[in-house]
Amino acid sequence: MAPTLSISVVVPVFEEEDNLRPLHAEIARALDVLQEPAEVVYVDDGSRDRSLAVLLEIRREDPRVRIVEVAGETVAVH
Repeated sequence: MAPTLSISVVVPVFEEEDNLRPLHAEIARALDVLQEPAEVVYVDDGSRDRSLAVLLEIRREDPRVRIVEVAGETVAVH
């Protein structure tokens, strides 16, 4: 059974491809120090740059990451 989450960090994203890796590194360091079950939810609000691609790469590297992709009236959870 998966542990109950203690912390959820929600980050809105729009056209932030260059900032996502440094931001996630800082968030991950802080969560590692806390040593609590946590998730990081990135909400991509229709970015047209590579933000979603970068987020998907980060998700492959960190299982705490969840991605909500909002494109018009469509919402996808990764």
